[in-house]
Amino acid sequence: MKRAIVIKFTDGTEKELVLSKAACIHTFNVGTLMLDQLKDGTWRLIWSDGLIEDFTKVAGFEIRRED
Repeated sequence: MKRAIVIKFTDGTEKELVLSKAACIHTFNVGTLMLDQLKDGTWRLIWSDGLIEDFTKVAGFEIRRED
């Protein structure tokens, strides 16, 4: 299964961040979500359990831009 986050830019181009790892951290900080680029060029998604309790229930991410 290929996992990736796609960033869509206003000029119509896209950047695909291939996820090779995903990790949940247990912390008191409710709002942690970050991407970390690995040496092989893929990305690791890290989130706090206060933000996303069960990652299997996440269907995807959308980047929304409002003017």
